[in-house]
Amino acid sequence: MFFWFTSRFFIFLIAKIYKRKIKLKRIYSYWYSQLFPFKVYLSPRKNYLSDTFIHSKIYLIDDKIAYLGSLNFTASGTKHNYETRIRTEDPKAIREIKEEISHLLNHSHLPEIDIQMWGKQLYREPIN
Repeated sequence: MFFWFTSRFFIFLIAKIYKRKIKLKRIYSYWYSQLFPFKVYLSPRKNYLSDTFIHSKIYLIDDKIAYLGSLNFTASGTKHNYETRIRTEDPKAIREIKEEISHLLNHSHLPEIDIQMWGKQLYREPIN
């Protein structure tokens, strides 16, 4: 009986020690990828590590509908928050918005934040 109790206690103690050691090490590596083309621009007056971002958004849906404003397409953004947004289906406006998006994605000189850096700021990565 003594041997059974001692061996169980010893196994429990070793498991606890190794569990703690493993918990302190980062085993997982997180990588963020884009599902559609987008960029996150920093406010021009802030440095790369700043938490201040330009909050405005431009959404172009199937080259037919555009939204401009602060709206996040999240449950809070669409149901609870007071967000500003403009919706248009005007073909001339859509063409101009499409050109603006192309300019922002391809020719903008605004400072950007890398998606990996942004992901690490947005999401707390669990340790094990």
